[in-house]
Amino acid sequence: MISRVLVLPLLGALLSSACFDDSRGDDTGSTSAGTAVITTATQASGDLTTTTSTTTSSTGWTTDEPTSTSTGPADPTTGPVDPTTGTTTTGGDPDAGCMMYCAAMMGSCTLVDAQYPSLESCLGACSGLPQGSPGETSGNSLACRAYHAGMASIEPTVHCVHAGPGGAGACGQNCEGFCAIATALCPGEHASPGECMATCANFMDTEPYNAEDATGNTLACRLYHLTIAATGPAEAEVHCGHTIEASPPCI
Repeated sequence: MISRVLVLPLLGALLSSACFDDSRGDDTGSTSAGTAVITTATQASGDLTTTTSTTTSSTGWTTDEPTSTSTGPADPTTGPVDPTTGTTTTGGDPDAGCMMYCAAMMGSCTLVDAQYPSLESCLGACSGLPQGSPGETSGNSLACRAYHAGMASIEPTVHCVHAGPGGAGACGQNCEGFCAIATALCPGEHASPGECMATCANFMDTEPYNAEDATGNTLACRLYHLTIAATGPAEAEVHCGHTIEASPPCI
C-alpha cells in the first residue's frame, strides 16, 4: 500500500499545475492571465462607417464582438442621417451646415446671381437664420436655402435668389429673411423681429436681390448692407446703420 504521506503531496502538486496552467490558446493568440487587450478596427464603405472591437479576455481566449456604429450622409443643417430610421441624429453642427451651404453658394451663385460678397459674409448671415427641418424646400430656414443652393448648380438664375439671405418667396418672404439676420447681427438697430417686420413692410420690395444692390430706397439695398455687416464686427459697426428705414445709402 502506498503511504498516505506520499499521495497527498503528489495530488496537491497535480492540482496546482492544472489550475495555474496559462498555456492555453487558439489560432488568434493569447495573453497571460489577468490581461485584457482591446483592439479597434474601422472600415469605411461609401457613406457608412463600421467600427469593430476585438477583445482578448483575461483567460487568454480571443473573442470578436463587432459593434456597428453607422451613419449616413451628413445633412447640411443638422447632422448625420441614421440609415436604419431615415432620421437625423441629434447633435448636428450648425457651423458645419453653414459651411456646406456657403460653399455651395460661393461656387454656384456668382456674377449677377451672387447673393453674398464673400464667404465670410455668407457665414455671418447664415448664423442668424433658423435651422429648419431636414429636407425643407420652402420656409424661412437654412434647410430650405441649402436645398436651393444645391439646385443652383443646375439653374442659378432661378435658385440663387431663393437660397439667398432674403429667400425671395421660396424660402420665406424677403422681410422674414432680412429680419431674422438683422435682429441677430444688428440688435441695436433692429430690437425685435416684430418691430423689424413692421418697419420692413415700408421698404420697396419689387426687384430681385443680388450682391450689387448697394443703393436705392429698396429692401434689396438694405439686404446688401446687411450682408456686408455680416462679414465681421468692424463691418457691422458701419453697415448695420445702413439697414434701417433712414438708411443713408438706401434712399
